[in-house]
Amino acid sequence: MALEALSSFEEWLEKHGAELRGAHIRLSADNPEWGLGVYTAQHEPSADDGVLCRIPLAGLALTVQTCLEDPQLGDFFGGLLAEGEGDGRLCLMLFLVVHKALGPRSAWAPYPHIPRFVWIWVRGMGLIRSLFENTNVVESM
Repeated sequence: MALEALSSFEEWLEKHGAELRGAHIRLSADNPEWGLGVYTAQHEPSADDGVLCRIPLAGLALTVQTCLEDPQLGDFFGGLLAEGEGDGRLCLMLFLVVHKALGPRSAWAPYPHIPRFVWIWVRGMGLIRSLFENTNVVESM
């Protein structure tokens, strides 16, 4: 399951302009708590430019601006920020939760379905605390 999800994530990256050049996305071999890394079995990059892989920020970086520009959720996040009910971290966390729940219908699938994705990437961000402190935000969703 984990390998399948990571392969699906690699396909998604390439569909959005990434050049993996024989590299693979995997959980850190040294410590899975460190998250994901780019790995290859090759001793040297296969490309002439010496670059192992290229992952463009445009369309792949998950930022507060991404939340605000989302066709279905942008107005909600704009209101959340304008009313001071939350901050950028809360927007990003809610964005991930919503898109994980959407599953394959999400334009961001399979990004939030990487194994242990939510727990590794949002640890320390106070997701649960933020949600409970901002109950009016959760109720308005």
